[in-house]
Amino acid sequence: KDQLFSASYDGAFVSWDPSSGERMRRVDTQQGWIAAAALSPDGGLALVSARKPYRATSARGHLGLWDVSTGARAHVLSGHDDRVHAVAFTADGARALSASFDGFRVWDVATGDERRFVPGNDAVFDVAFSGDGRYALAGSRALYLWDLELGEIVDTIPLENSRDEATAAVFSEDGTFIVVGTERGALLRFRR
Repeated sequence: KDQLFSASYDGAFVSWDPSSGERMRRVDTQQGWIAAAALSPDGGLALVSARKPYRATSARGHLGLWDVSTGARAHVLSGHDDRVHAVAFTADGARALSASFDGFRVWDVATGDERRFVPGNDAVFDVAFSGDGRYALAGSRALYLWDLELGEIVDTIPLENSRDEATAAVFSEDGTFIVVGTERGALLRFRR
């Protein structure tokens, strides 16, 4: 069924009926502020990163896969040493991606197992998978294109303004270009 999806600092995510605007389900994760969330392509799962506000004892947050129809947590995804700032699903919904200061982690959605870790050392504000799931794009002070099979950065694309940050990034459906939104309000397009 078609649905819209929202998540917020109140620790809940909500699925909405786009025709009527009615709320279909609200799930309180009880994990704190939701910093990043994504809905699987089939609408069945939510990938949610949350953290407790003002908690100085741990930089880690909570990362989990949630069943949207029941509101139950399907998997806890453990491994990051810092808060997760960005999440995404592959187009087929089989894998998920999470990004933190410590790097990227690729997860098997069915089992919740980590499939790949790619170390990083920069704040990442958005991530996206390529349509074939081989590449991940990370928006930061530059754009980083990761080859997830090789486990390495294959391209770094500087932003036009060195003080800017990429806060939204997406591959075109055919994978021939990348569109990026920045903190300073620019919309940039790069050919792959």
